Amino acid sequence: MKRFLSAAGMILLSVILIGCGHDTREGLIQDTIGMMNSASTQVKNITDRVKEATDRFAADSKKGLDLSDAVKAADELKKTGKKAQEIKGAIDVYRTKITPEDQRVNAEKQKQSGELSGAFKKLVDRKNDLREALAVAEKMEGGKEKAKVDALREKIVEAEGPYESLTR
Repeated sequence: MKRFLSAAGMILLSVILIGCGHDTREGLIQDTIGMMNSASTQVKNITDRVKEATDRFAADSKKGLDLSDAVKAADELKKTGKKAQEIKGAIDVYRTKITPEDQRVNAEKQKQSGELSGAFKKLVDRKNDLREALAVAEKMEGGKEKAKVDALREKIVEAEGPYESLTR
């Protein structure tokens, strides 16, 4: 979880360092914001699938906790992570061409718009919601369903792998 958030923070910092004035740079900023919004939507989808599974389990515990829909949603998060790696590669190309003045101007512009920081905050909030939903699912039936939740956690860690590599 912390690696995922630090990777997203690193992308946020990278975008601020990009500068401004060139359509491609602005495009990269918008791509990053779009990717962060997509990732937060996918994290919300995972959370929703976990909550649906716990509700079904609470209504009828004989069937067991079925987190297969949440696992499928985690696969989508992994696809977005690969897109994040592509964006990071493009950012790295432009980073060497940016003057300190461009960096300062762009950082101020991004701070005023709040769009990038808003996308980051939404992602952090949704990760926290997911953490809470997993904690609830883990405690179902006195912890008897913990193994299924642990398997989902492993799948989420795998889905966050592409984001982790961004911090290296």
